[in-house]
Amino acid sequence: MIRLKKVFNLTEEEIVLTNEIAEAISKEPTVETHEVNINFIDVLPIIPNPHNLGLSKDIDPLSLIYSKFITQTDIPPALPVFSFLSYLSAFSVNNNIMYKHPTSPADYLNTWTLILAPSGAAKTTAAKIISSSIPKDIEENPMIKPNFEGADGSAAFISELAKAEKKIDNFGKPIQPIFWIEDEYSQFMKKLMPGGSMVETRKTMLKIHDNDKARRVTKNDTIETESIVMSGLFLNTIDSFARNFDQESINDGLGRRHNFVYAERGEKVVPTWTVDQIIESLKEGLDDFFTTVKTNVIYTYSPECRKIYDHFYMVYKEKFDHILGEETNGTFFRTYFMLSWKYAAIYHILLKQEGTEIQAKSFDYGIKVSLMFLSSIKRFLDYKVDLKSGAKQVRKEYLQKAAEKELNNLQKYKEFLLDNIEISLRDFNRKFNIKKIESLKILKTIRENKLIKYHPLFEVLAKEEAKAKK
Repeated sequence: MIRLKKVFNLTEEEIVLTNEIAEAISKEPTVETHEVNINFIDVLPIIPNPHNLGLSKDIDPLSLIYSKFITQTDIPPALPVFSFLSYLSAFSVNNNIMYKHPTSPADYLNTWTLILAPSGAAKTTAAKIISSSIPKDIEENPMIKPNFEGADGSAAFISELAKAEKKIDNFGKPIQPIFWIEDEYSQFMKKLMPGGSMVETRKTMLKIHDNDKARRVTKNDTIETESIVMSGLFLNTIDSFARNFDQESINDGLGRRHNFVYAERGEKVVPTWTVDQIIESLKEGLDDFFTTVKTNVIYTYSPECRKIYDHFYMVYKEKFDHILGEETNGTFFRTYFMLSWKYAAIYHILLKQEGTEIQAKSFDYGIKVSLMFLSSIKRFLDYKVDLKSGAKQVRKEYLQKAAEKELNNLQKYKEFLLDNIEISLRDFNRKFNIKKIESLKILKTIRENKLIKYHPLFEVLAKEEAKAKK
């Protein structure tokens, strides 16, 4: 304990909590801690040009979104990145952008993405920023927007689907494109479980995932849709999903049809950013991008893509059999790795590649996205193990104490500033024994969250921010 205090400069209380965490995670089953704050690295492999200044018109949307969020917020980048990919998926379905696997018929670029993030990670805010950044048409309506909100009963669910606008795809087939964004998605999924109020809708979900028609016959009526092509963006807290769904529910047919994205967050509890500024910084770039997207097209693949897929399928299957276990991996691997084809087409669009034949460069990104889904499943299952072992509860209590400490410190800084209008930045630093860079962060947090309407040190902060932009 003395060594812990000396090396890590911990208080007695922090040492006790640290020892409790160590004890909890050492019990059977043995687990790791999985909440290291590396959320900005999670999506890095799938971002084509992450370290940009947003100055070039040629920058792809994912790189623009990543750079804006990573420099201006503490929101896990996976949230806005996969939110945008869901919007692009819906746009592709609405505009007859399809892809053809070498041995299968042409298919749609619809995706079902399930983003799991902790409470307070700004899931809804990230989705709102992306939706507000989507370009508008000549009537000032968003080019892409959700057209479905779910329903409380199985009959109503199909009735709502049937209301969607009908379109004709590249082969003359009538379809009904659906774009569904659902927060707290576990509440809906629980209704589909045995004994749930919408258990019949489970079969409907499986059918529409395969772009089939939905049909329901009642005493008085028959409700039937055209082929449903649904793009879904589903959001939920990690903890709620982990507590409500057992391994069997996750491994079954409906569970693996969702592309899991595990988005961790750091320990900061007060945002230091403004939504409007981020939206404005994204609008122009996204507007430029969508004007270049070709519609009514079917993408195919170069022979090299097939060779890459066949080779790395076996390479990664062996690895994930070991990482996930053969039973779980057998459920997820083939489904997720097949998504490489779909996401390769999406990246062909994102990177503004020439022609309709997808090359190895885009296919490489498709594989990376598939691997991220598999990694997310691993992290989610680890979370469930940690939850069962008790490590999560100890960790949660530790984070709650850290959050309370941060809020208490902010209150202390606020009161000092209100009582001392004439102080300099150096006075502030000396009072709390902090460095300049730390005090500027504190002032920014107080300013952005309007904890104080005005203080002369805000002008000092503004000057420092202006210097940093030069």
